[in-house]
Amino acid sequence: MLELSSPSFANGDALPDLSAREHGNVLPALAWRGAPERTESYLLIVEDPDAPAGTVRHLALAGIGRERSGLGEGEPLDGFIVGRNVFDETGWGGPRPPAGDGPHHYHFRLFALDVATLPLASGATPDEMLGAAEGHVLDQAELIGTYEVKALGPVNRAVRLRRFGEPDALELGQVPIPQAQDDEVLVKVVAASLNPVDYKTMQGKFPPVGEDALPIVLGRDLAGTIEAVGTRAHYMLSKGDRVFAHIGFDRGAQSDYVVVKAVELVAAPTSIDLVQAGAVGLAAITAWQGLFDHGGLESGQRVLIHGGAGGVGHFAVQFARARGAEVFVTAGADDLDFVRDLGADTAIDYKNERFEDVARNMDVVFDLVGGDTAERSWGVLREGGILVSTLAEPDPAQAAAYKVRAAPRWMAQPNAAQLGEIASLIDDGDVRVVIAETYPFDQVRDAYARLDQGHARGKIVLTFDHGRQD
Repeated sequence: MLELSSPSFANGDALPDLSAREHGNVLPALAWRGAPERTESYLLIVEDPDAPAGTVRHLALAGIGRERSGLGEGEPLDGFIVGRNVFDETGWGGPRPPAGDGPHHYHFRLFALDVATLPLASGATPDEMLGAAEGHVLDQAELIGTYEVKALGPVNRAVRLRRFGEPDALELGQVPIPQAQDDEVLVKVVAASLNPVDYKTMQGKFPPVGEDALPIVLGRDLAGTIEAVGTRAHYMLSKGDRVFAHIGFDRGAQSDYVVVKAVELVAAPTSIDLVQAGAVGLAAITAWQGLFDHGGLESGQRVLIHGGAGGVGHFAVQFARARGAEVFVTAGADDLDFVRDLGADTAIDYKNERFEDVARNMDVVFDLVGGDTAERSWGVLREGGILVSTLAEPDPAQAAAYKVRAAPRWMAQPNAAQLGEIASLIDDGDVRVVIAETYPFDQVRDAYARLDQGHARGKIVLTFDHGRQD
């Protein structure tokens, strides 16, 4: 009969001190004996049922054999699995902080299999592994260890993505706290917003982020306070300063601590709190660059904004109004008064009105909807006008047929100078930040599910529980 034990603890006892010192990141040595003769490999599953919902609660190892156990050639498949650190960028995703302070029970399950390998993808869950092992289990054993979690200094929780999928693919894991280098700063994040690009990335539908880039931390914008500065950081930057930023693709913003480059951040607006400031970054920069850099919108011109009540849209309406343009906006019936209040001169109910019958001779169409809406927008542009889309590159051939222009494919780029102008507009009262809903960090899956539902008025924001810094 297969038996599982440990030289470090008895069944039901506390895990060894090494695990405690490493905040639960080290798998203790395990020993087994009594494997059936036909055993070719082992499957080990470790679960922490006491971990908070949404955190990584398990690790799973398949294909454990002589080469994985350290046994010599010809020795029986009885022996040790040596303790190892599972907290690294390429680890197997085991129980790791933030698991929540207090008592935990680690449940170790070992399965003797009659096959050497299982047909599994990297990062498979226990259920997926057990499904693959069905019909191959010769025997199994279990062992339970207890563990008291005591956080040692700051931790850096992050919304991690190890595999593409729906919100259930998101992990609330922990990553090392990064170090600010040169002119960078380390920001202690108070809020980070969710954007459509985050959802596309999660699903594997954002081409710049392929499977070979995983695991990654999601998020493109944030607000918080400076925690540390690099050796070449500007002399006016210091710990505790309130800042907000739109960051590049090489890092993720949905984390307790994020390194931000000097060209990405500016002082947060003084008239709003940091939760509101966390909603600005990517959406506001997308609206600004779409209207002005790519659309060339100027005072006195006419602009049609499709989807004006959403995250990017509500900023675009206000920026266009502040620039002195005549603003036409499509929105749902329930949002018409909202977009008028933002500054729309003409609000169009997209379900019950044809915008082509209302908006004519537009200098710029800023399309945040796509599909049939974009196709129908060619005819409302004046000769020489321009269609700018955040979704797909408008067809240049169609543009030529209508004697108008199509903005080439583009993506918003971090720009501290533009973000500073936006901050000034907010503090001057010309732009307000509208938040549809906020979610605490441990409800990130719910936040992404809400993002997928669409029709949010304003932005969806993720908040971090180490305190709001107003």
